[in-house]
Amino acid sequence: MKMKSLVLEDGNKLFYRVKGEGKTILCIHGFGADHGVFRFLERYLSNSFRIISMDLRGHGKSSCKSNNILVSDLSRDINELIKYLQIESFSLMGYSMGGTVALEYIRTFSDVKVEALILIESSLKMINDNSWNSGLFLGEYDHETHEETLKEIEFNWEEFCREFVLKLSKKLNGKNYELAVKNLMNNNNKALLSLWNDMGKVDNRNIALMVDKRVLYISGNDSQFYREEAGKMISSMFKKGEFASVQGGHLLLLENPVEVNRVIEEFLIQIYTP
Repeated sequence: MKMKSLVLEDGNKLFYRVKGEGKTILCIHGFGADHGVFRFLERYLSNSFRIISMDLRGHGKSSCKSNNILVSDLSRDINELIKYLQIESFSLMGYSMGGTVALEYIRTFSDVKVEALILIESSLKMINDNSWNSGLFLGEYDHETHEETLKEIEFNWEEFCREFVLKLSKKLNGKNYELAVKNLMNNNNKALLSLWNDMGKVDNRNIALMVDKRVLYISGNDSQFYREEAGKMISSMFKKGEFASVQGGHLLLLENPVEVNRVIEEFLIQIYTP
């Protein structure tokens, strides 16, 4: 299905895709990825729902005229898309970094239009410290590692991409691994450097208390990004949080789409069944 585009207020183009009819699910992908991560979800859930996916600013086909991207930029872009498509209510799904963007959207624009929130392999705070051990890379990504990573993204982009992709899934090897590395490397490393740096400043622990809608957190039980226990703890921080564990790594949307789709569908049926 051909993607459509929206010219944003600042002149950048945001490419998006709409598939199916019914209640809307707005899907936000992760760092360095694009809308394609939701392809299996689209095929299955578009039979019952209207699935909207996009390439975030500076990702995939969507443009970024500057080398600076902030999480707040991405949330504003999503709000522009919501207004453009005249969406009055929707379920919001954030995968990996997409969860950070989803919570930033709620922080800025509230959850008035949000009927339910689905977080997949995400965190409320990326960097681990004395007050938080549920962040990136199984709780081991700290401030020192963050500074080293920023240097690697800036000066050794290929090495960063190779290490990052290795952690995405234990099932990526050979041609699939090289293709994933190539796709990540195709992004503008200067723009993604800005985004990664900004992500390190985000702390959404207080946002959890603001969300008054039902929240589903889905964790990959073999993830090299986030511990399953972290997902359970994060889900408990929301007033109406629920937790589900699915077999797979951080790329569980592609590794185990049948089970992920089943869990999401069951959750949404509960939301939308009178």
